[in-house]
Amino acid sequence: MPSPSVTFIMAARDAASTIKASIDSILAQDYDGEVQLIVVDDASTDSTRCIVSEYPGVFLLVNEKQLGRSLSRNAALAHVRTDLVAIQDADDISRPHRLTLTVPLMRDKDRSIAGGQVEWTDPVRGSYQGGYWPTHADQTAKLLSQGRMPLAHPTMVLPTALMRSVGGYNHRYPVGEDLDLLLRIKRSFPDVEIRNSSASVSEYRRSQIDGLSYLVRSAFWRRQVLASSGGKSMTGHRFTWLAEPLRGFVRQRLKFVVGALRGYVNH
Repeated sequence: MPSPSVTFIMAARDAASTIKASIDSILAQDYDGEVQLIVVDDASTDSTRCIVSEYPGVFLLVNEKQLGRSLSRNAALAHVRTDLVAIQDADDISRPHRLTLTVPLMRDKDRSIAGGQVEWTDPVRGSYQGGYWPTHADQTAKLLSQGRMPLAHPTMVLPTALMRSVGGYNHRYPVGEDLDLLLRIKRSFPDVEIRNSSASVSEYRRSQIDGLSYLVRSAFWRRQVLASSGGKSMTGHRFTWLAEPLRGFVRQRLKFVVGALRGYVNH
């Protein structure tokens, strides 16, 4: 049986310093099926558009004004003609085996979503494993039922028809749009299964450890997503939702200290 075709969709805004490496990583996939790439330049003010246009096989869309990641990805989704969609940001790297390892996890090509582990990179810490995503469908289902992401968004591969059936991303959410997408898919298709490869399939660029302000902002929007979905809203106690980013901030600092003591190890 031939492997299903895959289209990567990428929203790019002022990504001239990173987008070439990101595109090259997609074009270097060792996957034996067809691989395409659609890039949406979100009204960049740098040379992002020119860099993308140097790749004759890459389909480039250009926003006349800045629309944001969600609407840009939705614009790309409208042009996808392949069976599957893969998500990638303009500053991330897909390892050559990303599709080779994740697509086979989609046992039901109509009701399966796949991802993998992520290696984080930044100038201070080098490369390090950012966390572990569960591999089994029952484990990811439990996370999603708790209102938590069951996979790393930059590693996600899913059926094109499934993504279109729920209207793609909701642009109301500047943060948490990935969780909102999965919650709406799960609500419409309760039998959908999510699996992760145990191997690192992508590199996620981080310029620094997330600051407390970013974590609070993320928690706020996650709260909005969950409240809208009818799931856990973190409103049981006035300060409950704020406790989550505070815990995350402490955990990240502890990871940094432990990593410094042990030495940073590439995975």
